[in-house]
Amino acid sequence: MSDQKIAQKYEEIRIQYEKYIQGLDFIEAWWVAIWEEKLKRLSQEKELLPYRNDIKSIIRNLPHLKEKIKKKDASMKSMNVEKIRVEYQKVQNSENTDEEKTQQISDLYKKLCLVWKTEWKEWWYGENPLAVRNIQEQLPDDFVDFFLEVIQKYIPIYQEFQKNSSKSIEPQKYPLEEIIEKYIQTFSVFGMGKTAEKILLWGQVDSKVAKNKFPWAFTSYQYGTPSFTLLQYCEGISSVFTLVHEIWHALHGTFSQVQKAPVYHTPFCIAETASILSEIFFFDQNFSENKEAKKYFSNSLFTAIFYQLQITLFEIEAHKSMKYEKYDFLEIWKKVSKKVSWQEWNPNYWTQIGHIFYNPFYCYSYIFGAISAVSIFLKYKKWEISPEQIQEFYSLGSSLAPIEILKKYDIDMKNSDTYEKVFKYLQEISDM
Repeated sequence: MSDQKIAQKYEEIRIQYEKYIQGLDFIEAWWVAIWEEKLKRLSQEKELLPYRNDIKSIIRNLPHLKEKIKKKDASMKSMNVEKIRVEYQKVQNSENTDEEKTQQISDLYKKLCLVWKTEWKEWWYGENPLAVRNIQEQLPDDFVDFFLEVIQKYIPIYQEFQKNSSKSIEPQKYPLEEIIEKYIQTFSVFGMGKTAEKILLWGQVDSKVAKNKFPWAFTSYQYGTPSFTLLQYCEGISSVFTLVHEIWHALHGTFSQVQKAPVYHTPFCIAETASILSEIFFFDQNFSENKEAKKYFSNSLFTAIFYQLQITLFEIEAHKSMKYEKYDFLEIWKKVSKKVSWQEWNPNYWTQIGHIFYNPFYCYSYIFGAISAVSIFLKYKKWEISPEQIQEFYSLGSSLAPIEILKKYDIDMKNSDTYEKVFKYLQEISDM
């Protein structure tokens, strides 16, 4: 199938998806019709305790839902978010020159930022461009501000790591069968080996390298259905950790089936915690003395934090620039990349980052995931978290908000000491 046909099919699917979502608007209206005090009482009823966190999320979002319903007919007609995303995909698949693509994508991103500035403000999300994502992640605005501020204090450690990580290492090959065996052994410690074996060997993973196959790794998991993972395993070290990361999304989706449907899917920040934690366990038990794996893994963790920070700060600055009715996204990217990465990146690179169109501010979920994953691992290594608690973590779904989940294991994401311990570990594994 040609890129043009793929883009056309993608557009058709997005349009159908939009119609489907609009057909569910009555649910939002129904929640608004149930006044807040009644929802609070419902959350305390014994029969509804498994749904408590979902009801609490609805209560937090009620002011925005009320305004959204009031303005629904007039909203997003000229600058519909889905249409912007479809246009972005079209430009990416076009045969235009790089210069033309950059200008077209800049214009589309300006439209997207304006949607955030106008529509979300009208729906009582205020001036904070991260507010919508924060609600989806079930994280308070003030925590996210604190969180991003603390991470920026450790930028010098990342820059030092970059300066000292240029030495190349002869690549090795890691046969799939060998990695599967190690994987099953690693997670048998947590009582998860048999489930991992079933996913890996009973047709829930497509890892073959094939022409015209979807190029990125992807895992699908839904309530009441088996998980499925798609990737191309090429026997390199990156394939090893990609497999580990994605299969753990599948395991997370499998163990969370014990939850009720409304609290099955976790916020992205906990989904990424789960998968990054699996990478840490796998590295610690199998590759801690392997020089190639050590270099790749330490770089992967630093990237999960600081490259994603770079994207997040770019998004924040880009959205703020709409306030002044002027924008130069290329200049913003250059400025932010120099601040975080110590060096200037290609100023057009940001146009290739699909997340900023499809899931604005999603990238800070990776940062949260890396910090919380390392924190859980460090507790486990000190015998402060048991193997049974690790399995419990993977089965919680969204029955609790992210910060509350971590509190169960005595991890305080609002405490600066938590971050200090994480970056000490990162320095140790990268031999800094």
